Amino acid sequence: MQEQFRRLNAKLRGYYNYYGVNGNYASLNEFFHQLQRLHLKWLNRRSQRQSYHWAGYRELLRHFALARPRIAARSALVHR
Repeated sequence: MQEQFRRLNAKLRGYYNYYGVNGNYASLNEFFHQLQRLHLKWLNRRSQRQSYHWAGYRELLRHFALARPRIAARSALVHR
């Protein structure tokens, strides 16, 4: 589980570095919430029984935190 979260966080940091420009925080936040929904879905596909519910998933996130959305750079567009 630790390796899975380590790799997922590396991918999230790369995504935020690329798409994290001014004015795009709402999209990054929506992406983060959809990622959590899909991550929970795939964790539950590991067996025929449901492994996690939302409360259990939140508890798991306290132990293995996911990288939160952030603005990494200013937009390259200059308003004239």
